[in-house]
Amino acid sequence: MIELEYINNLEEFLLQKRDILKSFIGRRLTESWVIWDCEDNEWFTDGPIVLNFENKHLTFCANKFEELAVDENSFDFNKKPTVGWADFDLEWRKNCLSVLNSQLGEKLIKIYATEFAFRGTVLENKQNPKIVGEEIIDWYLSGLDFEFPTNSVSLYNALDQNGVSMYQGLSEDCVFRRR
Repeated sequence: MIELEYINNLEEFLLQKRDILKSFIGRRLTESWVIWDCEDNEWFTDGPIVLNFENKHLTFCANKFEELAVDENSFDFNKKPTVGWADFDLEWRKNCLSVLNSQLGEKLIKIYATEFAFRGTVLENKQNPKIVGEEIIDWYLSGLDFEFPTNSVSLYNALDQNGVSMYQGLSEDCVFRRR
């Protein structure tokens, strides 16, 4: 069974993981591994993503709304992965996500931890009615951006599962920020 240590606070995340993340800079992405749901023939987005940077593995996995697990561990990719909360027909698959494949052979330039802004408006506050109508913003740890010479790739929390996308840069009103 796959067991990972999750962190839900950016400062704590950076304190614990900064040196690990920095150790990947300057290495080339040589392969990626994800868990595949054989019955549904699709990526099992609840399982970790493993990036191989010249025989050094970076594991990423999102959980709940704001939790991330990142480490430099590896798995036996010949062994069937299992999860503790369900019985699925799962296997490890190599290089099956096109977004990651487009960066194979590219040298990693930078890694950023990202946060997502949860925005809302105060509708009622009996203790402080003056703030009714004001916007509130809470920032949540959301993922990692990997900057390569040709593009950037984001691994992120897609609401209690992993997401992967090309990164196109921040707009002025963006709800993400890099650290």
